[in-house]
Amino acid sequence: MKSFLIIGAAWVGISRVLVNSIGFISTIILARLLLPEDFGLIAIASAISAVFASVSELSLSEALIQHEDPDEDHYHTAFTMNVIRATFLAILIAGSGWIVAYFYDDQRLVGVMAGLGFANFISGFVNPRIVLLERQLQFKQWVYLSGGEKIAGFVASALIAFIYQSYWALVVGVVASQIVKVVTTFALVRFRPRSSLRRFRDLLSFSIWLTLGQAVQSFTWRADPLLLGAYLSTSTVGTYNVGYRLSSLAINEVLEPVNALLFPAFSRLQTERERLRAAYVRTQGLLALLSFPVGFGLAAVAAPTVLLVLGEQWRSAIPIVQFLAVAAVIQRQVQLSPLAMATANTKQMFGRDVRALIIRLPLMFGGLAFGPALGVGSLFGALIGHTLSSLLNALLNMQLVAKIIDLSLMQQMKQIWRPAVAGTVMAVCVAGTLAHLPEPSELTGQIAMLIGAVAAGGALYVALVALLWLVSGRPAEAETEAVGTARKVLDRLRSRGASA
Repeated sequence: MKSFLIIGAAWVGISRVLVNSIGFISTIILARLLLPEDFGLIAIASAISAVFASVSELSLSEALIQHEDPDEDHYHTAFTMNVIRATFLAILIAGSGWIVAYFYDDQRLVGVMAGLGFANFISGFVNPRIVLLERQLQFKQWVYLSGGEKIAGFVASALIAFIYQSYWALVVGVVASQIVKVVTTFALVRFRPRSSLRRFRDLLSFSIWLTLGQAVQSFTWRADPLLLGAYLSTSTVGTYNVGYRLSSLAINEVLEPVNALLFPAFSRLQTERERLRAAYVRTQGLLALLSFPVGFGLAAVAAPTVLLVLGEQWRSAIPIVQFLAVAAVIQRQVQLSPLAMATANTKQMFGRDVRALIIRLPLMFGGLAFGPALGVGSLFGALIGHTLSSLLNALLNMQLVAKIIDLSLMQQMKQIWRPAVAGTVMAVCVAGTLAHLPEPSELTGQIAMLIGAVAAGGALYVALVALLWLVSGRPAEAETEAVGTARKVLDRLRSRGASA
């Protein structure tokens, strides 16, 4: 199992590096070719499209992965159900364009919603047998799948943006990526689909709670552009969306290679609770050790990063990146979804999603409405509400983990507190230092400042974590594995140097 996870993590890592690198480059190029208003327009339409998609989501891939022994009829049923769903979804999204355009007073949304509806229709033809790669922890092919999809979307978007400087570049990119995704799934895994609904009850018995949960979850996290668009300008919504992209890319680059493995890996241990508990603890410690320096570090260097990557016209995105990076790290400290799916606790996931919605939306709405009265403004009020809801929901998610695998809140916090303290101190020191330094006007100076800040922050974080670990008595946790890995790498380098 360990060797499979290591190999799988390596391939998922390659895939995520490729995908996020393309996404990072795409964000930079499109941000310089298009206006914040263009991103805001697509963000609103994409949010509505995603909510519709999640309400009708069948979660069939997860059901096929969790099923002990799916037969051919399971795959044919999954394909048929996906096509039926995609057809109705496309009609719903495209048909809602007039209502959305009326509500946000922007007729451009009619065409945008039609384009996104077409993209959702195409997505329904994905090969369901592609889940075999995940069931067998074979992630090498995901490099081709995710990389091809991302490259197609990037090339199409960049080409249209360069020629026309139009928001349609973002819509065309979505359509192109879906077409390539469908073609690639059939190229990687052979499958000749036929119409069948023989196994729909079997598949839905597992996925029904996931479907309901994803609908609530999508509305919870996709509501941002909808709420902001009702209070603020489309340009502000676009700035928020780009800031969200930038913060998500940085954090996903580090965490997705591990996260992608958790559901199939936990599923293999679902009947061995002691091993499952040990695997969860080990994963939580590793993700905490990696996520805090990335997320809190990005918040500390948000100013030079935004100005260097996006340009001066996106300066207003700096505080957005700071808040969202911190909130993203907090959310990532609990790996509840893969754990609950692997142990068939999907009903509890639905309850988690409903609770998250009840907590998050009122806090964000309250921040938008009362932010000006409190002197922080509507946007900052929403960002504060978003961060507070992330913290509260993370604590409640830890309690749910404790119920599923009998892992107390204190045991979970033991894996997190040292990286959290070290990351916080590091971020404060780096941000405070940058605030007292003059802002370089030339490109070389901006690059040098960013590299210096990242290097200094990384060194400070490692030193602080090491100090806290030593003071704690060197517990056999994530830091122990990190030290062991570092020693192995140094030994190999020394042996190679000696042989040379």
